[in-house]
Amino acid sequence: LIGKMLQPLENGLPIKFTTGLHTGCTKLLVPGDSDIKSIADLKGKKIGVPGLADAATVVSKRSLSAAGIGVTEQNMEVEFSVYSRNDLPQALENGAVDAIALGDPTASIAEEQYGLTALIDTATDPKYKDEYCCNAFAAENPKAAAAFTRAVQKASQWVQENPDETAKIITEKEYVSGDADFCAQILKTYNYKPSVQGGYDALKLNAEELSKIGVLKEGTDAQKFADNAYIFFDDVPDAPKASSGTTAAAPSASASSVSFTEAAEAEENDCCSGKIEKPDTTRKA
Repeated sequence: LIGKMLQPLENGLPIKFTTGLHTGCTKLLVPGDSDIKSIADLKGKKIGVPGLADAATVVSKRSLSAAGIGVTEQNMEVEFSVYSRNDLPQALENGAVDAIALGDPTASIAEEQYGLTALIDTATDPKYKDEYCCNAFAAENPKAAAAFTRAVQKASQWVQENPDETAKIITEKEYVSGDADFCAQILKTYNYKPSVQGGYDALKLNAEELSKIGVLKEGTDAQKFADNAYIFFDDVPDAPKASSGTTAAAPSASASSVSFTEAAEAEENDCCSGKIEKPDTTRKA
């Protein structure tokens, strides 16, 4: 997720982004009967988030700033409150916060189960729908990084062409929660066509906007920042060729996929990492 990686990059994290993978996956939600009808109505309100540096928080700050609402340390006109990702829907239902920002599939599950309304849906919002939210990155070994990038591009393209089969794989192996049909619906709202240039453009745009709102240092040269954090390989295409409508064989289970899942469970849960538990609805009135 690009948004949450920019501060670590600014602080010297030694990685390079290599390709954009997909768009979508983040939402800002309010109760269906809320008086909050637009981003502008959030001034003075409390927003529940999974973390102050979370990608959903960054998206929210960008949208709030665009609506003229202060989100800098010197002029903060909303309050961000941190909750466990799985507790956010209850916090909203109980009135502890006025809105919540989080990523899929938790966001879409909460939206459906609690009858929430999306003020921002990066899969469809005109500001974000063409912006790559998630990039692949690599470090140190250029040859291996190029091979990895080609492989993950092909995998991303496979998801674009086979969302239903993808949904079956990720739910059966418990990479994410929810049933296969529901996850397939979510996947179909994204653009999973990878793009090297698209990833670079998204990184540059994020750098531009985040330097204006104090997430990155004021005066950051966005192009220089992006050039330093991105690598274009001569033997990596902008995107792999589509398979002309034919359905490829599904990726098979392997020792590496199992170890990845075990490792991912220790990572921050979001649309691109780890198992995400379904919100606990037992406490609903």
